[in-house]
Amino acid sequence: MTTLKPIRCSLAAAALLAVLPLATVFAVSAPFAPAALAAKLADVNFDDTLDVAGKKLVLNGLGLRKFAIFKVYVGGLYLENKEASPETILASQSPKVIKLHFLRDVGSKDIRKAWSEGFDKNCTPEGCKTMRADIEALNAFMPECKEGDVVEFGFTSEGVALSLNGTRKGEVKKAGFSREILAIFLGKNPPNEALKEGLLGAK
Repeated sequence: MTTLKPIRCSLAAAALLAVLPLATVFAVSAPFAPAALAAKLADVNFDDTLDVAGKKLVLNGLGLRKFAIFKVYVGGLYLENKEASPETILASQSPKVIKLHFLRDVGSKDIRKAWSEGFDKNCTPEGCKTMRADIEALNAFMPECKEGDVVEFGFTSEGVALSLNGTRKGEVKKAGFSREILAIFLGKNPPNEALKEGLLGAK
């Protein structure tokens, strides 16, 4: 297990939240090169594509995370090719990106609880047994997130890289960890169905 560098952002209240080396795929200075704006949800614009280490990822879909009556964040999922099947996406080893644009402040206590609950609800039997310490390490470096902050997760077969507002902050290197984090969004028990459906391009 490799710990993350501290970052000043967290994820939302009831859940949050591959083939070259992470250091190569997700550059420290400019993790994701933006392209033309193509989609909007809740007044937040998202790029149509992202360039990642010479590979072009396309916007698969946008989803809105809500908690009760509150809009928490807009999420965008980027893949090499558009895909509507969560099982196919979770099984894929190709690079992926999830970008979260926060619409309100979220406290660190809430986000740590959200990560843990989301992991518990969607982890594989192997992940539940072997990766709990990785989730706890990630939570330890997750302070509050402010309205307007953008968190980006870069997924590869080697693990998960994080950036905040375009600046690389750290990574967790662990085989299979990408699948477990992606499942928080795309598993059987996502934060809310509208978020999952949106990320899968259903809306």
